[in-house]
Amino acid sequence: MYRLAQALLLAISVSPLFLLADVPEAVLDRAQIRYQEGLKRIKRVHDQSSADALAACLRRLSSWQKKRQSEGDLGSVLTVRDTKERLLESTDGDIEFPKGAPKDVIRLCRKYRESIQKSRLVRSRETLDFTKDYLQHLKKLVKNFTRANEIGAAKIAQAEIERISASSEVTTAREILESETEAAPASDNRDLPKGLVLHYTFDDGNPKRVQDHSGSGNDGTIAGFSKTVAHTAKGHLNGALKFTGNDGFVECPTSRSLDLRNEVTLSAYVCPKRTGYAMTLVESANQYTLWIQKDGKVRFADGNGHWVDTYANALKMNEWSHVAGVFRGKKGERLNPANSRVYINGIPRERKRYGKWSPKKMTSLRIGATDKGNLLIDEVMVFNRALSVPEIKILLNR
Repeated sequence: MYRLAQALLLAISVSPLFLLADVPEAVLDRAQIRYQEGLKRIKRVHDQSSADALAACLRRLSSWQKKRQSEGDLGSVLTVRDTKERLLESTDGDIEFPKGAPKDVIRLCRKYRESIQKSRLVRSRETLDFTKDYLQHLKKLVKNFTRANEIGAAKIAQAEIERISASSEVTTAREILESETEAAPASDNRDLPKGLVLHYTFDDGNPKRVQDHSGSGNDGTIAGFSKTVAHTAKGHLNGALKFTGNDGFVECPTSRSLDLRNEVTLSAYVCPKRTGYAMTLVESANQYTLWIQKDGKVRFADGNGHWVDTYANALKMNEWSHVAGVFRGKKGERLNPANSRVYINGIPRERKRYGKWSPKKMTSLRIGATDKGNLLIDEVMVFNRALSVPEIKILLNR
């Protein structure tokens, strides 16, 4: 969305010679109109995202309600009906739950509320980024008008800079970011096992960046957005990314915290939509990789030709599954059942192992490239140690 809005500003980034050939007031009017159009587009996209999240929450509550109704649990049915009415009346999902509301209902509603809060953060960030570009453009106009001795137009452009800087849209966006940005990572990572060095939730909807919620600063960038990468509200937990081609992926630069040559755990929720194609889940090409092969096997490897495989067709199509690859040992050890595992939904599913764990120098980490496949990915995590079975199940039960 931000990229679409930014294109409006690119349309008004003209050279000084062109400006001199045009009427200064007309140039300013066009800039103001396109800025307002960009803000409206950002608002429209996030309003739709919030509406989709509410619809998804209501569908899940209705499904839960029908199940309880079939069991004759009239009390729970009435409680869910009351909860849905309160959600519809709320603007941000922050409701007071009816007395005796089941834990499953509370959990669903809290996930919805978190998605709304994250959408507000993303909208605020995009508004400020878009406004920053607009203000920079206005400053260029002031300089160009002054150089052309259009003093009146320069003063108008300067006044527009001051007006926008103090506008309610910008002020509100700043307040939201200041009040909520610091709190978001803490809620994402409570109760997670120790050693987390990367955590992508894909909930913020940003078309360029992916925020790392581990606290390690391993933010990523998105390549191929709108072509072979897209955000979706139908994730395992709130949002997710959808990948449909090799040129679409998330890339994180090399970092000391991700340079893991001994113990490592790779974890992700995946929902494959098409079979017969190789699909990368998490990969640092020379060190560690977790991916789906053409025959449906899940392979966990060291990036140097040594691997652990599951049986073919290990994952169900169109269903979310939790996948984790774990190496518990040191570089140079031969792969065996004691030091290497691939878990599907918390259960070890290895069929065959080959070679010694021999990672090399780290390359950048990538997520999601697929050879004409179709894959949803959510909740990607990297740990700097080998997680135990109970810890894997903590990730499974999120």
